[in-house]
Amino acid sequence: MDDWQLIQDYARSGSETAFHTLVGRNLNLVHSCALRLVSDPHLAEEITQAVFILLARKAHTMRPGVAIPGWLFRTTRFVAARALRTEHRRQQRDQEAFAMQHSATPDDTWKRIAPLLDDALEQLGETDRNAVLLRFMQERNHREVGEALGFSEEAARKRVDRALEKLRGFFTSHGFTLSAALLASTLVANAAKASSTIHAGSISSAAVAGASTAAAATLPALVAETLAAWRWSKLKIAASIVAAGTAALLLMMIWKPSTSLATVRAAVGTNSNTIANSQTSSVPKARSVVSSGKTNRTVKGKALLFHVVAKDTGEPIANAKLAINSVYSGKWESRFDLSTDQTGTCPVPLPNGLGRLDVGVLAPGWGARYATWRTDADPIPNEYTLKLERVTNSVGGWLRDEEGRPVTDAEIWIQFGGNGDASFRETPRERVGVFQKAPVAKSDRGGHWSASIIPSENPGFELEARHPDFAVTSIEASYPGDNREKIQRLWKGTLTTIMENGVTLTGNVIDEAGRPIHGAQIAHEPFTTKPLLAKAGPNGEFSIPGLESDEFDFTVTADGFAPEYRKVTVAHGMEPVNVQLRPGALLKLLVMDDQGAPVPDATVGLEQWGEHRQVLDWKSKTDANGRIEWNSAPPQDTLELYAKKEGWCYTRSVHVIADGQEHTIKVERELNLSAHVTDSDNGQPIAAFNAVPGYGEGSGEAVWWRGSTRKGANGMVKVLYEETRKPWRVRIEAEGYLPFISDELNPDFSGTLEVALKPVSIDNVVRGTVFLPDGKPAANAQVALLSLDYGVTLDRAKMSDSGLGYGILTNADAAGLFVFPANPRAHSVVAVSAAGYAKVRVHSPKEPVALQLQPWGRIEGSVAFSARSHSIDSVVLMDDKAMNYQGSVRLGNAFYVKPDSSGRFAFENVPPGQFSVNINRGLGIPFCHRTLVTIRPGETSSVEVGAKGRTVVGQLAAAPGQITNWVKQVEFANLLPTTQPSRPPSNLTVDAAALWAVDYWQSAAAAEYNQHSGPFGVVFAADGTFRAEAVTPGTYSLQVVADNSSLTKAITIPDEPAGTPGDYDLGTFTLPAGTTGSVQVRSSHSVSTSQ
Repeated sequence: MDDWQLIQDYARSGSETAFHTLVGRNLNLVHSCALRLVSDPHLAEEITQAVFILLARKAHTMRPGVAIPGWLFRTTRFVAARALRTEHRRQQRDQEAFAMQHSATPDDTWKRIAPLLDDALEQLGETDRNAVLLRFMQERNHREVGEALGFSEEAARKRVDRALEKLRGFFTSHGFTLSAALLASTLVANAAKASSTIHAGSISSAAVAGASTAAAATLPALVAETLAAWRWSKLKIAASIVAAGTAALLLMMIWKPSTSLATVRAAVGTNSNTIANSQTSSVPKARSVVSSGKTNRTVKGKALLFHVVAKDTGEPIANAKLAINSVYSGKWESRFDLSTDQTGTCPVPLPNGLGRLDVGVLAPGWGARYATWRTDADPIPNEYTLKLERVTNSVGGWLRDEEGRPVTDAEIWIQFGGNGDASFRETPRERVGVFQKAPVAKSDRGGHWSASIIPSENPGFELEARHPDFAVTSIEASYPGDNREKIQRLWKGTLTTIMENGVTLTGNVIDEAGRPIHGAQIAHEPFTTKPLLAKAGPNGEFSIPGLESDEFDFTVTADGFAPEYRKVTVAHGMEPVNVQLRPGALLKLLVMDDQGAPVPDATVGLEQWGEHRQVLDWKSKTDANGRIEWNSAPPQDTLELYAKKEGWCYTRSVHVIADGQEHTIKVERELNLSAHVTDSDNGQPIAAFNAVPGYGEGSGEAVWWRGSTRKGANGMVKVLYEETRKPWRVRIEAEGYLPFISDELNPDFSGTLEVALKPVSIDNVVRGTVFLPDGKPAANAQVALLSLDYGVTLDRAKMSDSGLGYGILTNADAAGLFVFPANPRAHSVVAVSAAGYAKVRVHSPKEPVALQLQPWGRIEGSVAFSARSHSIDSVVLMDDKAMNYQGSVRLGNAFYVKPDSSGRFAFENVPPGQFSVNINRGLGIPFCHRTLVTIRPGETSSVEVGAKGRTVVGQLAAAPGQITNWVKQVEFANLLPTTQPSRPPSNLTVDAAALWAVDYWQSAAAAEYNQHSGPFGVVFAADGTFRAEAVTPGTYSLQVVADNSSLTKAITIPDEPAGTPGDYDLGTFTLPAGTTGSVQVRSSHSVSTSQ
């Protein structure tokens, strides 16, 4: 069965066998793509699982004949884009091109092109992209590619060759000179390599489990985020802004308030702060002011008096530049012309119709920070004080032109990570950095610049240089914990950046008769806050100056003509781009309510046309009869629309074709819920609380849209429901009370919802004590409550819940006591301190738990000489089993270390347990030489990576003329383990199955399974000899795909006999002609190792 038949079988009959087959066939494609994009094995596996869960959930709605590899590729890129905290920027292209031309082996080539491969695939047309994915990432021969795409074998071969040539042109334009043959062999050898720790069975099972409606509560955060992003991120500022801004504002920082349990502290014998508090207070609305003489500034109308002071002393910070972002009257505005006076104060004007305000501070010697108000959720106060931390270090470097001369007066701009909003997290009041890109420095006469505004603890940042005579040039991007050599030079102020002379893109816009179209609009990134726009002159000519030599896309529009999307490679000396517009199609729309009445003044906008998403910013309003006509619509392509009006729900994913027929869009009214919240014991109103709207089935974090949280005060709150997804519910959270979750809300609900919150008590919390290894209370130990919704990251003896999770963190008090609100989806408690680590399973919240810290372990290791024959980026410590269940403790950046010149390395602060040490050879290359190590409390464990396992060798032969070069023609070769992990009983609920996985993957059975997992990559030489390194004893399936043939062979690798070290030789096999050859053979002979 082909992919489409498998997905249909699963969609129609729920066949898990069909879905497991589909996952096994496409696992390498998805995982290798994810690993290339994020260069983080933990995150790549989360992305892989998320993509297959999404596939299972979308199986019933896929259009007939969709190419599954193409869908998986696009979805992987989409999910990975939301998982990345910041992007790695490209290396110096001239140096890379030189290296490519002088040392172009497939292995070296892969290291250079892997970071750009997915961008290159994205620029191909859909058919070409699917041909490449099928050929090189799904290991299909040309006949199978043709069958999948509806071509003959010869046509498929030509299609693949043509696509390879396009990819080669893409890499050449990016400074990588290579032949199509070298590119093909590189893809063959590397493009779909599998991870050594990812298992198709567990991925498939998780995807099937996550596909049901009931599984919404247990969806991994990446899946929930992607589904939320596909529903659009909810930045409800104004309908037009929501349509325009979602893609630009969905970023990486996750924040979730915890609840303080003051009433429990006394009951458990403590009065210290046992849990992170979320303080909520009401604030008066902004006032109209004429500022006093103290501020040396006069602002008429409404203003926010913004004060900037030192966090440590409270002293005012004068002459601090403000970075202000405001959204009002349907537009974004950024300004950097205001600064504080001698009292540290600046009035910030508040325009009418303000929907959002971000005020940040950029002052040399002080860490950048900003505050956010969204007026739909909370009012802007009269005054606000922002406290800044001192910064003692700085970033800097030199700017040079292409001839090595200093670039003077260039502006340095910064963009911080973690500064966006999304539906699944509440917008914090303050964050590190500034909201938008902002100028922070200028280069001097020598081309040097420096900026001392970045705190040492930051969410990542990206720097770029701007000068009117040059293209905008990326300086560098950094992520948390980044210690690359270029980042070290950046912090030392010695990084040199070459600014490229800007390229001017020119072109002409004409109609089908060749006549110029005066006034045609050219738009680049129209959905961003600062789109690049140009207009065609009288002769249809246009020019866009100051571009980088790179890909550039734009959309051309003109009244009465269909839009035209173009993607070009910009380069010096390029010919003008001629754009010919076709007549536009007529799109007719009628917007009606659920009673059939027309809805006037509703906004309808375009989200996507054909394959082009968010490249055309078209929107229009209905007339008095609820109608819209657009005579410049794209013909034939499917259009994805949205509709919105004040007081009505967003209507998403409306699909129509501009065929001249009238299409109806139905909308429904919002629900503005009023709730009265009281204490269930005394009936008094709750002073401060949060109300979170919920959409859809389930009870996990995927349901609750924290970006729409409303602050309640004095027992009253209003919650707005403006999404059509049902059911609607509300969650009420208050400090010292158990959360309340309502029943399903009727869309026609009127009146006030009465909510009585139950105070927390010993019977409804998770509580316990943390002890030091000597039995004394572990005062101030950090404690985390893990659940099916969230996990934590461990780094340098500390835990964090930042990133892709909702960890609840607190600190034990002086007596070692801690308290968490009860959570039916919680499963474990973890505690850490400088003294050690402890983790316990929680089965019942009624019983207190005790955690005794075990001293941290340590690893000292070395990389065997044979494993150092290729470059090593880092040695990585991994908890393989923790990747297979929800709510685990992940190992952070501290567990990536660079070995010294002799291969020695060390890991500090390692928790007790079983782990694996792996070699990371670089971006896009799967880890290798996986070596297990057991850590005992307080001890130092020794490990040599690459010293265990056997080198397996062999020879493949083929019929004369069948294979001319094995390196180039072998498309896939792996040793795959035949063992599979246990699976949960089929009669368990989704939550029960997830909890079963928590227990199984921490059991002795899982540890035993983990001893023998693979797979191991097989590397071929041109003559057909092959080898796989560090293979552990066990039973495997050798799978090889080469050109139009494939082989599957069951083999057993025995223990290495004492006293006879050497390679394990599998002998010679003949590759069968045709499709799959299956040979069942066991080999048992060895040969001596020779140098």
